[in-house]
Amino acid sequence: MSVCLAVSLKSLCIIMKIKKFVFLVCVGAFLNLYASAAADNLQSLLSFETARTFARLLMPENLDTAKGVDDSDESYVQVMEGASLESITRQAKFLAETSEVRQLGSISDLYYGIFEKGSSSIVGIFRVWNLETKGFLLTSIKFHRNQQGKGYATEFKKELFKRYQSIGLIPTFKDDLSVPYRGFWGAIQITNKSSLAYNVKCGCRIGSICGNTVNVYYPFVIKGSCGGIPELDESSHSSVVEQLVSYRSGSKEAERSLRSIALQNLLSYGKGELGKVLAGDSLFLAQTLTEFPDMWDLIPAINKDMVAGVIYAEIAFLIEQKASSNPGAAEILGAALFKQITAATTAKSK
Repeated sequence: MSVCLAVSLKSLCIIMKIKKFVFLVCVGAFLNLYASAAADNLQSLLSFETARTFARLLMPENLDTAKGVDDSDESYVQVMEGASLESITRQAKFLAETSEVRQLGSISDLYYGIFEKGSSSIVGIFRVWNLETKGFLLTSIKFHRNQQGKGYATEFKKELFKRYQSIGLIPTFKDDLSVPYRGFWGAIQITNKSSLAYNVKCGCRIGSICGNTVNVYYPFVIKGSCGGIPELDESSHSSVVEQLVSYRSGSKEAERSLRSIALQNLLSYGKGELGKVLAGDSLFLAQTLTEFPDMWDLIPAINKDMVAGVIYAEIAFLIEQKASSNPGAAEILGAALFKQITAATTAKSK
């Protein structure tokens, strides 16, 4: 009797251990499945397709290939700067553990790989950042040099905007306070004609033009977001967009008009800030007032000496910079620039 009881108890213990093991295996499998589903769900929410490509958030195994796109040619756009194995692994972990897009603020960047349809090759990379601020999102994009100039960037960014609106990350109507981000913002140099045209083509609105900087927004310019710089109203926006198109085609008259707006907005800063602002935009001033000397008439007499000083300092810097690599070219540059600035200064004194 006691032997049978002992055997029964032993069998019961074995059965209980098997049940516990099976339970733990099932729970583990469920948790893994849940994490995978969450990752797939969030990955799919943030992913999208264009006519020729599809975009997915990068995984650690994609990192080397993605960095190769950024290094494919010399460019000031370093999209993958700051993208390390650690940051991409953190992105993958975030995807695995989060199923709600509104929790994006817990990380600062998202790195996308842009894959060509019909192949697994990465032809472009894209970074969305400033996620933690709950303000405007910032972006950087780079396509491999073999794909540049073919409309890939415009195609991609239009779909990105649509996707982020459809999943409730950015507003679809003005003053929408239900979304976590106000939209996208970018600061583009006035001389970067291709980038200006590309952003306008994607549906971005010009918020302001000040000195060398054109501020663009999508989908709306939020009142007060231009840092005190006068914002373009509805009527002037269409005119500026038309001028940008003409400017890209080489129209000097359109360039004059845009630089005139930029100069007047630059000079609108108060007395306490003006000196610092002008020094920060010295290259813009040098280019504008040597190319269009009659624009000295737009500068109040009280500020003309300050502006002239800033321009002379910029020209001296350019000559010194050139002299270090090519003294002969520096001498020619110096003579040409001082000839221009003399003409501009003569116009200033009138």
